[in-house]
Amino acid sequence: MALERMQSVKVYVTDVESAISFYTESLGMEKRADHPFGEKDRWVTVAPPGDSLSLSLRPADDEHRAGVDTGIQFGSTDVRATAEELIARGVRFTEFPAEQSWGSWMGEFADQDGNTYVLYDRLTD
Repeated sequence: MALERMQSVKVYVTDVESAISFYTESLGMEKRADHPFGEKDRWVTVAPPGDSLSLSLRPADDEHRAGVDTGIQFGSTDVRATAEELIARGVRFTEFPAEQSWGSWMGEFADQDGNTYVLYDRLTD
């Protein structure tokens, strides 16, 4: 049997409640899950509406830091308009979207802990 799909990607945050607010209110994602996980933890996932891949918001610790380059890219058909809307919601762009030498538009933004993401205009490979 082969792998069928990617389901979630972990993102480490310093405060899960603050992260839920940022990802749902500032980025417009949906909270997909929020369940107890173990004795003191919880399983929280968020995702863009309609997307099957979710982010699992996990508490940072000594081994897993918050404030890193996640390597995750989000797609948008209009990167500049999306960036302007996110900025109006309080999202900080570390690199405002610009046209790249290969013709695509790309920028970089950070979450409340400094985890960075790419906003990219290519929605398919």
